[in-house]
Amino acid sequence: MQFTHEHEELRRTLRRFIDSEINPHVDEWEAAEIFPAHELFKKLGNLGLLGLTKPEACGGAALDYSYSMVMAETLGHVHCGGVPMAIGVQTDMCTPALARFGSDELKA
Repeated sequence: MQFTHEHEELRRTLRRFIDSEINPHVDEWEAAEIFPAHELFKKLGNLGLLGLTKPEACGGAALDYSYSMVMAETLGHVHCGGVPMAIGVQTDMCTPALARFGSDELKA
C-alpha cells in the first residue's frame, strides 16, 4: 500500500498528540493504575481521530480502513499498553457497534 499525504498527516497529528498528551504522563498513570480516559478521548475526538471510518452523518470522517491502520500503527508509539488498548476498544469495538446498531438518538 502506498500512503498518501493525508495518511502521513494523520500519523503526524497523532504522533504529536502522543508525544505531548500521553507519553509524558504514562509513568504517573501506571503508578495510579488509572488514566484520564474521558479527557483524552475528548481531545482525540476534537482532533477528528475517533471516527475515521464512520459516516459523516454520525460525526465521522468517512475515510477508508487504511486510515484506521495508520492510527493503530501510530498508537504503537505510546509507552504503555493500556492506553492504546483503550483507544482501540473505543474506535474499533464500541464505535462500530454504535454506528451499525445504534438508534439515531443514540448516534446523536
